[in-house]
Amino acid sequence: VTLLYRDQNHTEYQAKHVNDLYELISLHSSIDYEPFCITNDPSGLNENITVHLIDNSVKTWFNKLRIFDSSLFNNERILFIDLDMIPVSNLDDFLNFQGKLCMAKDPSRELDFWSALILFDAGNFHFIWDLFLKNKEFAYSCYGDQNWINALLIPKIYEEIYDFKGKLVKNITHEKFPEDTQKIRKRMLNYIVNEPVITSLPNSWFPSFKINKINYRNIPKETKIIVYHGKPRPWESLEEYKLQLELERNDDFRYR
Repeated sequence: VTLLYRDQNHTEYQAKHVNDLYELISLHSSIDYEPFCITNDPSGLNENITVHLIDNSVKTWFNKLRIFDSSLFNNERILFIDLDMIPVSNLDDFLNFQGKLCMAKDPSRELDFWSALILFDAGNFHFIWDLFLKNKEFAYSCYGDQNWINALLIPKIYEEIYDFKGKLVKNITHEKFPEDTQKIRKRMLNYIVNEPVITSLPNSWFPSFKINKINYRNIPKETKIIVYHGKPRPWESLEEYKLQLELERNDDFRYR
């Protein structure tokens, strides 16, 4: 299970948030796993978390693409999870979900698959990172890591680039992609005719705190992880966050 934590450039995220998420995942899973954190500052992290140190050569959220780096992961089954998540029930079905690359649909952008939760076999998708390294500036123009992943893996529908508010910021035809990226996109386009590259995770497992107006006293029973994308952050809502910890100690209270 991989977490990304960058302290020096994003002081909003702290080691405590990594540790809290690690503890909640452990609380809600009976499956043995290795917690792994990609960070430029390991200070304060739980000693059980394996750390991979990074430099600042990659901008902002594009560091998430490092999960596809063959020097980090090769044949493992990997779950990547953003820090602004609160697991609230057993995750075993999620961790055992079948598919080479499993993602949920973005709750705010209908056609996009969402890069906040990615469950995948590491050996099959190194090209996502390799092509990014070869085409950094072009990838940066795609606005975000989620756009880059979608543009490579579902090229048939993904040539319009939107920002996080749903505003169209760029229109990219296939021919505008770098040549080596075009080859991958053509291969994917042919491949998805017979079998989708991405396996959809049940969106009901991952409701948005904001969009679905989650109330901790009445969490939908299918919920596995509550998603705090954008504002507020889970640690900004201290009352709700503390209440979440209370729910773990009293199952009866969870559905009152």
